[in-house]
Amino acid sequence: RLRQENTTLRMKMGMKPNTDPQEGLPSFQQRVGGSPAGDNGSVSPFYSDNMYSPSKSVDNSDSCTEDVNLSPDPYNQNGSPMDQSQGLLDRSRLGLCMILFSVVLLNPLGGLLNHRDSLYSTSGGGRSILESEAETSYSESLRMFSSSFFLSICNIFILLTGLRKILCPPEGVPKVKQMTGYWRIKRQAEREMEKERESTSLIYLTEAARLLGQPVPQTWLDSLSTLLWQLILLLFHKVGVVCLVKRLYGNPEECWERERNWEIAETYHQYNQVYLHGTDKVGIKGLAVCLTAITAAQGSTGRGKILTEMYVLTAVVLRMFSHHFPTFILRHLLGVAESLAAVHQVGPELKWILQPEGVSFILHSSISLKVDTDTVLCSTPPKLKPISVLINKFRTTNLKKALQIVLYPTPEKNLSDVPSILETVSKSNIRTGSLVSDRDDMVTDWWISLLKCTSYWNMNMMEEAAVLHPDIDNLPTLYQESEDPAYVSLLASHTTLRAVLGGDVEDAVSMCDATTEFFEDAVRFYLERSEKKDSTVQNILVLGLDWLFAARTALWQKYKPGLESGGRVDLQGFQRDLKSLRKLADLSPWLQDRLCLQEGVLRMVAGAAPGRTQQLLQYTGIRNASRNGLVCMGGKGEGGAYLGEWEHALALLLACQHLPQQLLASPGERKGMLTEAGRLLEKLGDRRRCEEVTNLLKLLSTANCNV
Repeated sequence: RLRQENTTLRMKMGMKPNTDPQEGLPSFQQRVGGSPAGDNGSVSPFYSDNMYSPSKSVDNSDSCTEDVNLSPDPYNQNGSPMDQSQGLLDRSRLGLCMILFSVVLLNPLGGLLNHRDSLYSTSGGGRSILESEAETSYSESLRMFSSSFFLSICNIFILLTGLRKILCPPEGVPKVKQMTGYWRIKRQAEREMEKERESTSLIYLTEAARLLGQPVPQTWLDSLSTLLWQLILLLFHKVGVVCLVKRLYGNPEECWERERNWEIAETYHQYNQVYLHGTDKVGIKGLAVCLTAITAAQGSTGRGKILTEMYVLTAVVLRMFSHHFPTFILRHLLGVAESLAAVHQVGPELKWILQPEGVSFILHSSISLKVDTDTVLCSTPPKLKPISVLINKFRTTNLKKALQIVLYPTPEKNLSDVPSILETVSKSNIRTGSLVSDRDDMVTDWWISLLKCTSYWNMNMMEEAAVLHPDIDNLPTLYQESEDPAYVSLLASHTTLRAVLGGDVEDAVSMCDATTEFFEDAVRFYLERSEKKDSTVQNILVLGLDWLFAARTALWQKYKPGLESGGRVDLQGFQRDLKSLRKLADLSPWLQDRLCLQEGVLRMVAGAAPGRTQQLLQYTGIRNASRNGLVCMGGKGEGGAYLGEWEHALALLLACQHLPQQLLASPGERKGMLTEAGRLLEKLGDRRRCEEVTNLLKLLSTANCNV
């Protein structure tokens, strides 16, 4: 019946009857790649004949000359979505505000209200210029005061009336009964975000914002207008202008307006989350979107958790907009977020990001929200959650730093710094309120255990390291299902080395041979990659080979008399491992010093001529390590070269242990070499090998006393 009355009214007004309630919807459906309502049981924003449609509102069917256009198809008409929204646009509000303040400041009524003397006046027998009476009467003063007072009253009335029309929602804003289309599209947008479909999510959120009367800016001019207006509106909120206008004129629908403002804030916040995906630089539009969310939340029934996240993302957007943005503004935004988090229940991610480590990461690091899908040290985070991506970047950055220190210790970044770095990563990986695990990322937790165990080895804390062995043996599922054998090889080398350190001689030899085969496959897989080589994977391979060389060297040093029949096998294993290291050294010149060190060890194992062995060990020194072409991964020398202090210290230690005494000029030279090796190892934080040097010095002193 209502449809017939609406059709009759349209025909009387000379308008085309609306016979198809779904006319114009296919273009929006094709744009988002959706399906009509009812397909597969999914929530769909499209309307059927039996469903309520905002475009067929009962309240407006008899009183309006045309239907309120709230259908989810803003793209089937000419113009941008901002031109098709209900109510005033931000650029219109900005223009009206400029006109309003211009009228008040220029004061066009002043010429009508103020009586001005004539420019020329006559007195006596002649005419004088700019002549006026010296004394002003009481009536003249009263007239001047009344005119000025009346003018001020008029200006204030014009200002408040204009601000009321600008700040209060226009008549075209949808009411509660007209929100069916919005809720349908909003739910569909959330479903698309759960499936991490950023393109369709942006389309649905753009339509949802348009239905709320606050369209998302699309062009650069619209973005600039929105940004300027939101800054003015935020200033009005801070000085209390918005509250004053609402108190003076009243608002019978204040509750509905507050709910609508929160829906605008939440919609823009979700749009901001999707819009920031995969970006490392934002423009005017990013600033306008995040500021609109903050401003709309000022006069709304805000939720503490989402509001806290809004302020954090605003600080992140400002940091991504310019690295030179004033730090005190960013600290203020993060301080507001911290105060909200203190009185509201927020998640562990927000709690950590507002701690000193998270704040320092936002303020001083190069922020990028590009999700690294082939990350090797952490699991892939949800790509449409910027806070999770930021925390993932923090974990990856610090784990890479710890891995580099373990591989390339320097006096500035020595092995004693690794536990503190791992502790900060562990704090960011805590999960609360979960029945499955107390860790957010199991891959990160595995790397923390692995690198912490290595740190305990370097500090000669074997009992503490043994506690972590069960956690290390539990290889994450991500690595078990990976086609790259580097992670399994690393676990095999770690297991082999701890077996050697634990004195398990019988199984250690066979474990070394099996681990060598793993690394041959891993290095071959790494070199055959067609894409760009990942330096982190290369560092993992180098770390595993270091552990394998350490295990073979320890077997040769401690148990050589009992391995008479296995000497040949050990030599072949050294050669195969050295071949794998040589392949990696062809890609990274800084590995040449480590290659020379292991070649010297191989010659000592094989019993080759000690003269050439001495030359190789002498070549592994600081002066030669600073030659041009070395990649700087640890300390820096002239020209940004990596100084091989660690390789130099091990070369001195091995030369004093295994080279014939005839090659060393005197016992004093041997003592000097051990002293230098001990000094370097102490600076690098390698306490276990430093204790070995101390024991050798004691034995050398005892031998000299006996002689």
